[in-house]
Formats: sequence, C-alpha cells, structure tokens
Amino acid sequence: MMYRSASRLADGAKKYKVGVLGASGAVGSRFISRLENHPWFEVAALGGGPNEVGHLYRDIADKVYNACLDPMGIPTRIAEKKIINPDPAEWKAAGVGLVFSAVPDDVARVAEPGFANAGIPVFSNAVQFRMTPNVPLLQPYVNSEHMGLAKTQPSFAESGGFIATNPNCSTITMTCAIKPLVDAFGVDVINCTTLQATSGSGFPGLSVAEMYDNCIPYIGDEEDKLETETQKILGAFDGQGIQHVEMNVSATCNRVPVSNGHMVCISLKLKNKPGSMEDIKEAFRNFRPKADVAACPSCPEKPIRFFEDDRPDRPQHRLDRDYETGMGVCVGRVRECPVLDVKFTVLAHNTVIGAAGGSILNAELACNQGLIK
Repeated sequence: MMYRSASRLADGAKKYKVGVLGASGAVGSRFISRLENHPWFEVAALGGGPNEVGHLYRDIADKVYNACLDPMGIPTRIAEKKIINPDPAEWKAAGVGLVFSAVPDDVARVAEPGFANAGIPVFSNAVQFRMTPNVPLLQPYVNSEHMGLAKTQPSFAESGGFIATNPNCSTITMTCAIKPLVDAFGVDVINCTTLQATSGSGFPGLSVAEMYDNCIPYIGDEEDKLETETQKILGAFDGQGIQHVEMNVSATCNRVPVSNGHMVCISLKLKNKPGSMEDIKEAFRNFRPKADVAACPSCPEKPIRFFEDDRPDRPQHRLDRDYETGMGVCVGRVRECPVLDVKFTVLAHNTVIGAAGGSILNAELACNQGLIK
C-alpha cells in the first residue's frame, strides 16, 4: 500500500488541488504516478514547456514512462489531460492550492518565485533555492521543524505562498541514515562514497554505450551538494533562520550501471564514543520520525530498515530500493572503522524518497503544520 489508510482526510473534507511543473520528465512522471489515489491531493494541472503545451499528457510522457521502467504506467485519468501553460494566475483561478516542481534549474529560477508570489506554495526538486537562507531544505525524517522557515519568506506574509525544497537525492539518503547517530552521539566528520543509479541523470540521461560495462567516477556538482546541503539539513532552526551544523563532510560520487537506487558508503567520526557497536545498531533500530511526520500518508512506520550482522550482503539496489514503496532507507554493514569510528552502507530510491516522493512528503508535512490553506 502506497499510502496509509489511517491518514485519510476527515469526512466531507475536499482534496487539495495540485499542479505539477515539468510533468513529463523523469521526476515529473514519478510525481504523477505517486499522486494517483493520494488521499489528500488531486492533480488538477500539468505544466510543460512551449513545445508541450496543448498536447495530451500521454502523447508527451509515454516515452518517459517506458524508458524509466515505471511499472504503474500513466494513470488513465491523467493520460487524457492536456499540458497547459504554467501561468500562476490561471492556475490559482482554477483552484490549484500547491505546486510540485520538477523543472530544470534555469526554469525554476523564474517559475517557482512566480507561483510563490501568487500565493501558491511550491515544493521543488530544483537546486536553485536550496541554500537560500529563508528556504527550507527538507528531509522530513530528519528536520521537520525546518518547515517553519517558510513562514519567514515575504511571499508567505503577503499571500501565503512559499518555496520548500528537496535536497540532492544522495543527501536525502545519507542524512536519514546518519540522523540516529547525530542524535545519540553527535558527528564531527563524514566521509562518504556514492554509487548512484543512471536514473539520477534524468531523461534521456546517459546512453547505454556510456554505462554498459562501466562506472563513471564523476557527477557534476554532486559532491559539493552533499558536502554543503548536509550542514544545512542538520542545522538548528531558531524560528528565524538555520544555524548550519559545524561538521566536516567529504564526498566522492560515482555513476554506476543500475536503473534506480543510490547507495552511499559512509564513515563517521563521532563526538561521543559509544560503549560498543551494539549501541550504534540500537540507535538505527529505534529510530522513528517525529509525530507531525509520522501522521503523513507517505511516511512509513519505520523509515529505516536495519540489516543485522547475519545479512552482510545487504542492502542491495535490486532487492532493497523499493522498501516501503521507495519511501524508506535501508542500512546495513555496520562495523567499526579503523580510521574514524563507525562505517556502514545505506541505500534509498533516488526518484521516490530522493525526489518526487520526498516532495510529496514535504507537502503533507506542510498541511499537517497548517501552512496550506
């Protein structure tokens, strides 16, 4: 089950009408699939580029669905919808109450503030505003309190609109995995190496010729995102801004020939030493999200699946990326690090919790916190 039945809207309450910007791309198509049958949200508008406007969604997005191996296919109700011009005034007049954005950074730079200034909250996957001081950078399992930062944006005071962003897909994966240890012991140093799926490069992405029998030890700007975004996500919110955490982070990023799922191999230096490795493992086993996140339809009861020592070969991309319909994070291979203190491996689905699913969870959280009217 993709959404928990306990999180249905109250009797008589209407679903929020939502729009999707960049609806025909790899992440946009994942939004459409996951929003079908969502208990709180109903897709009312599909935005696209000038060459897509006026066309039926199925005619534009069919190739993306086939190439991205989305087993759900295009929802029938959405397939016959026309892609429309992403005009904030028109969308607001049509009753759209919030927008999910899967557009490129250069488009996001103009489009997303336009919607926010028109009073329509934007939940963005673009990098453009992630490090803007008054924009929340959210991994709800980790920093749900940062959603309050949206209230400091001028557009929120003027019209109720704001921008909230997803981190980089690998950052989402890593920060969820280290959060239990940050809380229990504190973390001084992170050294990490990623093994990232080809779907992370978007559509059409890298060619078969580039990835067959090959790994690429470079992903543009990816290492910087991991190193800087982590410090904001784990920072402290004082009601007005984020005090970035003081932590040294070193990242190496690799593209590997798997379709979906990002793996991160992590070594940590802890501020306070655990009594044993069992204390580390217990922190993973006991991790639960905060109440406002746990009440969201997309939130698993246990966001972290922990593999014990008798499963030393897990997590694996093919076996574990779809844990909790892609909204969970899998942790295994916990052991002492001879250089730092502890090392382990984490895996999550890069286009679900790492992109579309994460944005949907952000919007659910905003609803629970009363930011969406």
